[in-house]
Amino acid sequence: MLRLLSCCAAIVLVACEPEAGDTSDRDCDMVSRAVPQYRLAQQGYDALLPRAIAEDWQGDRFDREVAQWIADRYPAGGGTPTDVAASPSTNPCTCEISGVDELCAQYRRDHRPEVLCEAARAHERTHAAQCTANNALADSDPSKYECAPLSNTQRQKNEHAAYNALLAALRPWFDAHCTSRCAELALAEEFSGTIELSYSRDSHGPLGSGELDGQASYTSRLASFPVGVDGYSETWLGTPTGTGGFDYVVRDSETSAVVFTWSGHGSIVENPPVGRYTGEILRIDPLLCEYEFETSAVVSALDSDGNAEPSGLGLAIGDIAIDTAKMTMTGSRSLPLPQPQFAGIHGTNVDLPAQSFEHDASTITSGNLDVTWNFVPVP
Repeated sequence: MLRLLSCCAAIVLVACEPEAGDTSDRDCDMVSRAVPQYRLAQQGYDALLPRAIAEDWQGDRFDREVAQWIADRYPAGGGTPTDVAASPSTNPCTCEISGVDELCAQYRRDHRPEVLCEAARAHERTHAAQCTANNALADSDPSKYECAPLSNTQRQKNEHAAYNALLAALRPWFDAHCTSRCAELALAEEFSGTIELSYSRDSHGPLGSGELDGQASYTSRLASFPVGVDGYSETWLGTPTGTGGFDYVVRDSETSAVVFTWSGHGSIVENPPVGRYTGEILRIDPLLCEYEFETSAVVSALDSDGNAEPSGLGLAIGDIAIDTAKMTMTGSRSLPLPQPQFAGIHGTNVDLPAQSFEHDASTITSGNLDVTWNFVPVP
């Protein structure tokens, strides 16, 4: 499915030849199919880095594993990328770029949009700039890295930046020449959202054991908001309406006696405390046909020390593929706990009551969060 390239090179991921039709439509189709794969490549380097370090991958092992990671995740029906003979690469020691002109010539012979050539060139130029900057550092500079072989950490860092440059070259062209398959969704003034969730978490540590259970069911009405972020160019904001609750109990590690309780049940707080929680947020990336949502199932709560404070769950899930066959944004996840509290806008973020205690290094935590959602344009 993929052609793997040498060190400091983009994985060549050009979508399969679309059906005959208008040239501009065919070009847009090729770019729209290629972009999600480039994003998958970027995500693959991030996701596989811990394993690469733990297993001390050598040579091009990291690149080969990323290629397989993409192959396992590229959606059915998305088309098979076309293999190409040219293999652009950048020597990480001499900074010399090779293979881009040959790749571009082949793209032109195959009548592929010139922007794919420009994107590949931007990728390799980023690697060349990384190499030049590194070579300019004094040998005594702790930030200078060995160019051969690159460490897995440095390879991930370099590839992440190079794919950012590649995607940055494609997005303006797509916005200027194409209509996204998801344009109709992105133009909606309002969305109606429905979320149902439940969670359970157990923890055991030197300070005691904690048991947390919670659930919520609510709807939201989200209105268009003219601010985008990191590729999600379309945003909608709203407030939740529904009910939820949680119970948290801490027991002494030796006697099992209850030493602390915290609970809350009732209506979801429409405007939860700013800073820790967000309102209801939906974002769409029309180019990638992906969406992200943030939600807060917060209720008024009281602990056994007499402290009254709204608390509950904060959740964000990013990079969810829109079902382009049905043009729907419906899904579900079953997430093991704990999850990162701040993983960035393209990741999964979970914030639960007593999160700091549960994430203590001396505490063993396990659990699960189940969530289903549905976002529908309001006519």
